[in-house]
Amino acid sequence: MVAPTVTVPSTIHLWGEAGTSQIVTFDVSATVHVGVVSGPTCTMESGSEVILQRSSSRTVTCSATDAAGNTGYGNFSIYTDDEF
Repeated sequence: MVAPTVTVPSTIHLWGEAGTSQIVTFDVSATVHVGVVSGPTCTMESGSEVILQRSSSRTVTCSATDAAGNTGYGNFSIYTDDEF
């Protein structure tokens, strides 16, 4: 069986003073080949607050499961820095 295709954004860059925060928003979608889909769900929700750090990166993993139990995954990074 074919797992759902999870479409995620490319790397997101956040710039600002270290120790401050920004809200990060992103769009994630899933295309299924069999039946209804559960998800996509991600390890960080769109609209979450991110504390800015110098040269920091975190990986966000998203997944979706179809009616046949097949799970697809997608990953992207959120990069923060206090320099432009």
